[in-house]
Amino acid sequence: MPGFEGDARDIVIGALTTALCAIAVVVWRFAVRQARGNSAARAERNRVARRSASTSWLLARYPDRGAGELYVTSHLCPGTRTPLYSPQEWHDGPYAPDALLDATDLQASQREIDPKVLRQFDRRIPLNHPDGTPWNDSVLVASEIAEDGRIKVGIADYYQFLSGCGALMLETERALASLPSRTPIRNAYARDARSLAACPLGAHIIGANVTTILIDGDATWVLIQERHTRLAVHPGALNVAPVFGLLAPSALSPVVDISRDLIREYLEEFLGFDDVQYTAHSRRIDPDWYVRTEEARYLSEKIASGSAELNILGVGVDLLNGEVDLACCLVLRLDDFRDELHKMKVNWEYKSIKLVPLMSADLDEHVAAGQMQTGGIQSLDLARKWMSDR
Repeated sequence: MPGFEGDARDIVIGALTTALCAIAVVVWRFAVRQARGNSAARAERNRVARRSASTSWLLARYPDRGAGELYVTSHLCPGTRTPLYSPQEWHDGPYAPDALLDATDLQASQREIDPKVLRQFDRRIPLNHPDGTPWNDSVLVASEIAEDGRIKVGIADYYQFLSGCGALMLETERALASLPSRTPIRNAYARDARSLAACPLGAHIIGANVTTILIDGDATWVLIQERHTRLAVHPGALNVAPVFGLLAPSALSPVVDISRDLIREYLEEFLGFDDVQYTAHSRRIDPDWYVRTEEARYLSEKIASGSAELNILGVGVDLLNGEVDLACCLVLRLDDFRDELHKMKVNWEYKSIKLVPLMSADLDEHVAAGQMQTGGIQSLDLARKWMSDR
């Protein structure tokens, strides 16, 4: 037939061209995925390297000299020295919250807010809610820590914490990135570890690192989170879960009830609730509305009945930024919590969260590799010790 050969040739060429284009698209997409994967892996390696460098720098800056002031692990990668000020008297728990946290005379912090420091943090993570409302809740801070670890509690705005302790952290990061390094804030307020533990920066936030342990017969599991990379403090680190700062209660009380903060974080970080503290500001008739939700009732009833054990096992001061960390342990039965695990929907603060055997060697390796947050190391180490002594 006239023109058949030409038509056939055109069809073949068209088919080959289409196939080559398809292959090119596949190769291009694969290359993009590889580049993104390589970029993410490189960024993670850089974060781990920075955490390791920060730990090494702080340990060199604050040699223990046999004083026993810095926390050394005994049950998690045993013998690991951490940049956490925590003398032996500070981790002989468990401690009752009302005996450890003295809120009988809450004094407001006089720390000045530094707009320059806030702008630096705002470049990492927006410090305002989507509607423009500042993310600046009132938090509980340590104004003084006694020799036995008892904490005199004060009150401050989150921005005051960033302006004081946050500025110290930013200064340390700059010191690691440049030579010669200048550290005027650390020179003035933290010449030695004990000086920083005296809470000289005026807004040392009190945070809780909670090791959540789930018991299933003879098996014992723990929740481990990977923090999101876009966080103001400790981005991308591994830690126990949940982790939170203690917020000032709506009604001032001489007793600090950390279980309320735990329930708030449980709702936000595990069940995908919006920022319940922010939402509470728009519900002034009942600012503690979230405590009475159906989702919160499960955990609050377990804690109240004693079937869920919540203990404070130790206290430490993070030498990176001066935050005061409570090493906590929450023990639950997996059968009681199984339905909640199926509902779990982590929020934006977590990149991922998983269930790991409490005694897994992987956890020791994460600590050895510098991947775990300092306060979480103490919490998990003391939790292992607590469970082994039971």
